[in-house]
Amino acid sequence: MFGINVAASFHTPRVLEAMAKEHQAPQWLAKRTRHDFPVYPFIITLALAVFIPMAFQYNMTAIIVLSAMVRFFEFIVIPLGVIRFYRGANVEPVLAAERNWLTDVLLPVLSVAFTIFLLFKFDWVGEFGISTAQGIVPNWFAIIGMAVGFVFLPAGLFMMLRHEKR
Repeated sequence: MFGINVAASFHTPRVLEAMAKEHQAPQWLAKRTRHDFPVYPFIITLALAVFIPMAFQYNMTAIIVLSAMVRFFEFIVIPLGVIRFYRGANVEPVLAAERNWLTDVLLPVLSVAFTIFLLFKFDWVGEFGISTAQGIVPNWFAIIGMAVGFVFLPAGLFMMLRHEKR
């Protein structure tokens, strides 16, 4: 997991820039400096790379669990995208491919259901709590970080993107 996180920190600025170039994120993310450096995606990645370890008090186990939890998010979004392509609800053209109800609908639905089940079984208190002499108290940095990363940042980028398209 550590290797995955290190690799992600190197390619995240490029992913953000590529998403902006494909009009999937605000265009200001695609701007480069006069030295051809993608400064805004780099600053976002740097802030997240500094904030996340601090929020989890440099506890590598907690950071690895958070990384695994992000993968759970992917396990929901990707199957929903497969179903959307099966239904022909995609916005842009995609390659023509044979459609199969079993692999394009049933298995993704089962995948999402299983992922949701695992998320309900997850030890949220243990992950987002700090053990003290008084017991377990909420780790507000981690909770706010998750809210920013999973709700506010995507919502803000989506609203900026919609504003740019108008």
